[in-house]
Amino acid sequence: MSSRRISSEHERTLWTKLPPQTLPRNRFPGADILAGEISRARKQHPRHALFLGAGASITSAIPDAGNLIGRWKRVFFEDRHRDHPASALTKEYYDAWCTPPAEGEPSEYEKAAREWEQLHERHPSEYAFLFGFVARRPFARQEVIEQLVAGTEPGPGYIYLASLVKDGWFRTILTTNFDDLIHDALFRYADLKPAVCAFDSQLTSIHPSSARPTIVKLHGDFMYNNMRNVGPEVQRLSQNMREKLLQTCKSNGLIVIGYGGGDDSVMMPLQAMLHEGLYLDDGLHWCLYCDRNADTVTIPGEVWRLYESHPDRVILYCTHGFDDVMEKMYVAGGCSPPKDLEHPRERTLFQRINNALIASDERYKVSPHFNDLLGRFLKADQQERPWFIQALDLADYHFNSAYWATESKNLDEAQRQLDPVMELCGRVLNDEHQENEPSPDGAAIVRARRRRSGALSQRIYCLLDKMNLSKKPVPRDLKELPEDVARQVLELADAAVDDVTKGFRTAGSQPDAESEKQLRALAYNGLVTLGYLRLARGQALHAEERDLAIVWHRELDRRDTNGHDRNQIRSKVWGYPLLDLDVKHTTSGVTNGSTSGIDGDNVSKI
Repeated sequence: MSSRRISSEHERTLWTKLPPQTLPRNRFPGADILAGEISRARKQHPRHALFLGAGASITSAIPDAGNLIGRWKRVFFEDRHRDHPASALTKEYYDAWCTPPAEGEPSEYEKAAREWEQLHERHPSEYAFLFGFVARRPFARQEVIEQLVAGTEPGPGYIYLASLVKDGWFRTILTTNFDDLIHDALFRYADLKPAVCAFDSQLTSIHPSSARPTIVKLHGDFMYNNMRNVGPEVQRLSQNMREKLLQTCKSNGLIVIGYGGGDDSVMMPLQAMLHEGLYLDDGLHWCLYCDRNADTVTIPGEVWRLYESHPDRVILYCTHGFDDVMEKMYVAGGCSPPKDLEHPRERTLFQRINNALIASDERYKVSPHFNDLLGRFLKADQQERPWFIQALDLADYHFNSAYWATESKNLDEAQRQLDPVMELCGRVLNDEHQENEPSPDGAAIVRARRRRSGALSQRIYCLLDKMNLSKKPVPRDLKELPEDVARQVLELADAAVDDVTKGFRTAGSQPDAESEKQLRALAYNGLVTLGYLRLARGQALHAEERDLAIVWHRELDRRDTNGHDRNQIRSKVWGYPLLDLDVKHTTSGVTNGSTSGIDGDNVSKI
């Protein structure tokens, strides 16, 4: 393909179209307001369709675009430096390569990306560019998507959605996602068989007014070689898919969740429909993601343009994600829980959902309402399940209850809920099984270490919260806490660090898919508790502990490509900044990934 010239203005912006807007979150209504409005509108007939983007699947353990960009950017970096020794490709070098040297100047990464696109193909977004780089051919991209969605199952939001569709809230669901989570949720939890439009030949037989729920996959399905995800593929929809979008919006309002407006193929038809005034009479309701601990919300530039141009018909909502919106609608509509939650046929539901949340990042938790629904599951007949899985599921249930009790400042209740977490995890770790019962496997041991270290960290948080210290900035010259408090923090933090260290060791010696899911949370717990340890002592960490901190920091960094977990640590746990981690620091205990207390061969497998 011939070389293409890019204008200087476009070179400065590369894939950026419109700058995002960051505004106070209280400027926009929350999910409760949207749920109430949709509930009132539904009294006659469903008047809104759903539009789901990649953000809806995060808590089902499918990474969103930002996470994939982080992964693939590192692949691009390593390829551009394939002649360099691996030891030279440090995180510091990578960060500097990705960072512009000055405002308005391109980074080395952007220069390399431009050079590649000039020689090959232009892409409308960074996601499309990187995906096209790591998987050049359509079948290769199909395989990448298939690997990403393999083994994933519907999370909390999709389970709520199944009840909402069964009760008649929605008939049409549009999505840019390639996974089958919507279909699986409707079939499994609502006994519905939706019509799925994933390629053009299916489209003409589907009508928006049909009583049968309809799923329209605007960008295709991973099962077929028709996916649209790179280059000109995402710049326009096929004619039939465009017509389906227009049909849906002519007879419905549209609720958008988990989508940032990054595809011209979707945004251009929406702009045209709003401009013509013949569509979306019941509004374009756009749900923005806002972190629970943030005072502001970031609005993608293309979404902000829609809002500014049509403030009478585009309504923005500040929400905590897809699960939050679906739960608010479920509650507002008085829906009944799926029968599988009351009389479960799937004995791994609780563990599966918690593992999916762990695989996302620390922003996402099982909500109190959904935790109660899962509590019904735990009370059902569990005789066919291993005793240690029952114990760990119950520990997860109590830990979730403790988390929300802490958030609501009911610290005594939080401590009460943490007691059975410690007891149940202790039973698993001590292998307290009855005669003829199996011993816990490696994955269960790692899971117990992760959950107990989290409970110990949560106890420290409650202790500090009672003193109104948990969220206050800490002076860097702080020497000590009150003696009795410091002693308690030290004891709890020591135990938590020991659990994390042993959890990593077990995962390294018995690597498996279940243990792999726990490592991100183990690294998070380890860094938090090392921060508390540093705080309790009022002095620097010991050399061995510092080596552990460096390894865990690298482990978290490798998995936390968006940096969300690290932001959670910094925003909620004020012991962490006292670690003063310098990941370039290397001691005799840290060489090629090994550290004191952890076998180097095991760490290399993590």
